Amino acid sequence: TDDSSGVIDAVLTEPGAEDPSAGAAVIDVQTFTATGTWTKPATGTVAYIQCWGAGGSGGRGGLVASAAGGGGGNFIDRWISLASLGATETATIGAGGAAQTTNNTVGNVGGNSTFGSFVTAYGGGGGGANSQGGGGGAGI
Repeated sequence: TDDSSGVIDAVLTEPGAEDPSAGAAVIDVQTFTATGTWTKPATGTVAYIQCWGAGGSGGRGGLVASAAGGGGGNFIDRWISLASLGATETATIGAGGAAQTTNNTVGNVGGNSTFGSFVTAYGGGGGGANSQGGGGGAGI
């Protein structure tokens, strides 16, 4: 697997709601490490969404020049009212920046991870080639 790919955690919490058998708050956790479909739970009022963008790849230097590592992907989280969400939402996971195989080439950017149209975590920048600076981390 590619450890630089994005991740999405969609956690539904319903404060005050209790599971009669356990006496604890009802929690529904849906974690995506590959693109998939989030399904709205039958109960609850809000969803806590966490998204990580994918990291960029490092650059590739030449015969005597070094290269820099790629930047990390953006992390973003949001509380969203369940009433605002559809019965299902697409959780899209960004892929890590593809490795470079050609000398003297900058790295590739990482892919964005999204939760429907509500949350986007941007991928990191590609690393520089031939002693250039590293790839920047993703912004909001």
